[in-house]
Parts: sequence; structure tokens; C-alpha cells
Amino acid sequence: MSWIPPPPNVTDYYNFLVQQIGVPVKDLPPLSEVVLNSTLGFVLDSEGRKIGNAGQDWVNNTLAVALAMVNSQLMAQAIMYNLAVYNYAADRLINFAQDQNGQTWFEKTRKDCQLNSQTVGVIASSFDQGTGQSILNPEQMRMFTVTNLQMLKTRPGQAYLGIAQSVGTLYGLS
Repeated sequence: MSWIPPPPNVTDYYNFLVQQIGVPVKDLPPLSEVVLNSTLGFVLDSEGRKIGNAGQDWVNNTLAVALAMVNSQLMAQAIMYNLAVYNYAADRLINFAQDQNGQTWFEKTRKDCQLNSQTVGVIASSFDQGTGQSILNPEQMRMFTVTNLQMLKTRPGQAYLGIAQSVGTLYGLS
């Protein structure tokens, strides 16, 4: 009998952020009793009531976006689906989350990954002692969206794209 992981949930996602991505606990909001209904993508409280706007709860918001965007064909392989969801959500979190008061992990990570700079492809070569570059757009990247190109800048984004490409070229369509 094989083990089947539970569907993506906010508790496992939070642990993924801390243990796999390396987000310091102090840079995340406290893990609350808010749970995510992964079937409908709504943020629910502990009694199952829909919460209208989760506000600055970046953890729940990015998980909800990932659940809506990750290709449902990956559900056939539950562990790969979970990894795709958590990596997609982590990429979005790195791109958009605000740091907690007195913390700078997200700001520093965005700077290190050069997330605020435009990239239209992969650097194929550089010249003029590093001041010039030529951009290569390999065949598999020609269908990338701006979001896909942005995902190439973070480790979880790259991991997500690798998993997503295993089901074909419609990376984000469900």
C-alpha cells in the first residue's frame, strides 16, 4: 500500500516555507487557525465560514492563488501536485509579501534575486567585459508568460516550472 499525502493545506505550506525555502519564522505571520479549502480556493475560518478578504495574510493568499493556477493534471501524482502548489505559492510569496515589522528577509531576497529588474529571456553570452549581453529564448521558453519569466528568478519558481513542464506546455492552465 502506498502513502498518499494530504492535499495542500496552510499548515504544510507554512512548514514548507520555513523548512525548505528558509523563510525565518519571525518573518511570517503566526500560523493561525485559518485553513484553506483547497477544493474551492476560499479562505475559511476554523468553523468553515468564508472570510471575505484575508488582507495582509500573504501565506493564505499565495496558497489560494497557487491552488487556482497549478495545472490540475498534476493531481494524478499527489506528491508532485503538492510540491508544485507549494513552490508556486512560495514564488508568489517571495515576489509580493511584505516583511513583518523589523524584518527584512523578503526585501533582501527580492534584491538578491533581482526581482525588480526586467528580463525577457535567458542570458546566452556577455561581452564588452560584462557590460553587454545577448538574450537566448530557447524553444521551450517561447510560450512563457511574463509570470513564467519572473518565476525563473527564484528557486521555488524554477522548481515549479520544472514540475509543470512535466505535463506539457500549458503550465498554469487548469
